[in-house]
Order: sequence, then structure tokens, then C-alpha cells
Amino acid sequence: MGRPQMTGNPLPENKYWDQVADSVEGYYLLPVLARYKTREYLSLLQRWGLGNKGMVLYTDLYEAALGDPGFFGEQGNSPEIFGLDISPGICRKSMASLTEAGKNVRIVCSDARSLACQDKTFELIVSPSTFDHFPDIGTPLRECYRVLKPGGRLVLALNSGCNPFFKLGVRLAERFKKKEYQTDYFYRAGQIRSLLTKAGFVAGRQTGIMHVPLGAVTVMEWLARHNAPAWTERTFIRLFDLLGRLPRPWPLFTGWWVVIEGIKPGNLSGKDHQ
Repeated sequence: MGRPQMTGNPLPENKYWDQVADSVEGYYLLPVLARYKTREYLSLLQRWGLGNKGMVLYTDLYEAALGDPGFFGEQGNSPEIFGLDISPGICRKSMASLTEAGKNVRIVCSDARSLACQDKTFELIVSPSTFDHFPDIGTPLRECYRVLKPGGRLVLALNSGCNPFFKLGVRLAERFKKKEYQTDYFYRAGQIRSLLTKAGFVAGRQTGIMHVPLGAVTVMEWLARHNAPAWTERTFIRLFDLLGRLPRPWPLFTGWWVVIEGIKPGNLSGKDHQ
């Protein structure tokens, strides 16, 4: 495999996210929860038939920068995968981490509101709770539309406004735990579908992922500090999996993130489907 490559033209206003990158000492999730999060995204892509989509853009390098390859650790049969982040610091850290892990990822250091990518480049974009840190997501959605090929898919995850306890849990964590950055905006499924439609997409399938109840993370962190046996972690993950398998529409109300598929009208060529 080749080494990760970095392209893009970061903007001066992105210094805030560099400050975040410099202040973060470790990933905000326990390793077992980080693995669960990665599995949630990968299994969703498989269920939706998007696991082998060709050129893929993943709009977050936060995990990769902190030593957990996450999504990039399971590249499947995708011939080329790109990772995007607004912060040059996060991009540099992720490039070093991914190089050490032997992952072949092209890194794009760019603001999602003005992507440093050509039109009609990607078959698939996965946006894992990236745009909900910004007040206006219409512009990045239009940029995603621009760089997708006709028939391409955007898998858009945003902080859930459907889960009545998630926002409360986030605000409590910001109040009583170490604060890395503000998690500002929460969306209901109907709002997301409307925003996708305004950007030109056809809104497709929807679900919720990361089914972690209020207080569970705090309990798991306490158990980890006290060297609890491994079966306790496995029990929690089984519980989360059970919540995720509830019949529709319940996953929307138990997940941390609402995920909705945006479809760019048109058809991918036969070569693009391979």
C-alpha cells in the first residue's frame, strides 16, 4: 500500500479546529465504544448495499488523528478512499497515524463548505456527525451534491433531535466532563430530509445508529477505571445491539445520530458499480 497523501487549501478561519486538535489528548470514547461506533457505520453501509462503492469520501479524520483508524481500518473493496477534515492539525496527525497503520488513504484538508475536489468525483460520501458543528449545513450539502457522481449516495449522520435523551446527555457531558468542543446542533429526521431535498438530493432510507442510553457511557467509564471484567463491556454492547434491532421507527428514538441517505439523481455507469 502507498502512503497517505494530503491535498487541499485550509482557510485561516479553521484555526479554531487546530486549537481543538492541539488540546485533545485522546479519543472521547472508550475503545470498546469506538469499535462499536465503527461497526455501526460499516454494518449500515452493508445493509444499504453501499459497502463497495468505488471512490469514497469520509468527512471526518478525528478518530484517525487519535490513533484509532476507525472507518479507515476496514476499507473493503473500495479502490480509493479519501478522508476530509477542516483542521490542518487533525490532517497531519491522521496522516501520521494512518501511515503507521499501513492504510492507503488520501487526505483532503478542506472546509466542507468549499471542498477542494472536482465535480462528480465520488460514488459515496459518508458524513459521520460532521456538519452538525456548524450553523449552516445547506452549503456543505450542496458541495457534497457537486462532488458526487450522478447516482451517487450521501450517507448523512447528524446529532439526533429524535432521541429525547441524547441532547440532555451531551449537555451534561459538556457541563461536568472535560469539554473538547461544543456539539451545537440537533436535527429531527424531517428536518434532514427537507435539507437534503433543498440541496438537490432525493431523500432515501433513514435510521438511527449508536444506541447508547443516557448514563451508560458514564457507567462504562467508571467500570473501566476500576478494571471491571471484560464481560461487562460485552454485556453493554449486546444491550446496545438489541436496542438497534427494535422495529422501525424505534431506532430513530434510541440512536445518538439520525442517518439519512441522500441520492443524487442519475445513474452510475456499470464501471462505477464494480
